[in-house]
Amino acid sequence: MILPSANFQIDFISKVQNWHGHFGFAFDLVYQSKPKVLVELGVHYGDSYFCFCQAVKEHNLECKCFGIDNWKGDEHSGFYSDEVYESVLTHNQRYTHFSKILRKDFSDALENFEDSSIDLLHIDGCHTYDSVCSDFKKWYPKVKENGFILLHDTFINRGNFGVAKFWSEIEGNYPSYNFPHSCGLGIIRKSLDKNIEVFDGSNLENSSYINLYYKVSSEKAAIAEKFKKFLDEELSNL
Repeated sequence: MILPSANFQIDFISKVQNWHGHFGFAFDLVYQSKPKVLVELGVHYGDSYFCFCQAVKEHNLECKCFGIDNWKGDEHSGFYSDEVYESVLTHNQRYTHFSKILRKDFSDALENFEDSSIDLLHIDGCHTYDSVCSDFKKWYPKVKENGFILLHDTFINRGNFGVAKFWSEIEGNYPSYNFPHSCGLGIIRKSLDKNIEVFDGSNLENSSYINLYYKVSSEKAAIAEKFKKFLDEELSNL
């Protein structure tokens, strides 16, 4: 099958590159799963969140998106000024009919969502073991049965990054898949039935080409990004 990402062109890229290799997969996942409610914990500049929003828009889906962050930063992302938050609000203007930005701590935002109301949850906040464990356990009840939970940085093993350790503890409990590139992205399906497919319709988890396909996609995105940067620098010197 030809995946939608084959013709996908991302329209927002920040200087933070860690998530860029997953743009193609995010676009395909939104197409395949057709979420009604999508929530991201840890928006920062908005690379992953606006990729999800772009996918919702281009696939013409009826989906409400929520980007949640306190926009203060943490020990891993660094601490930053309100400029980042303001830039996110500015870019979100193109999606305001279905996207809402919530400047809250993750725990405070729980009250905004009913249990079993979220189809796709992306967790990318503070990456210590205690933080990711707490975020997962608190938000897990908010995800629908058979919904998706994504965890970024599952292949980072340095300092006090704890996502890899937490992922190793939970991946065997659910239908799951873990991409090794771009710091790692773990995907689980909220189901205790391990016979259920991780990705409905596409059988992507059974393909020997899955990692190669998205790895190549990420490399193409990196080349395009470098070329864009080169052009911007050359144009600024004219």
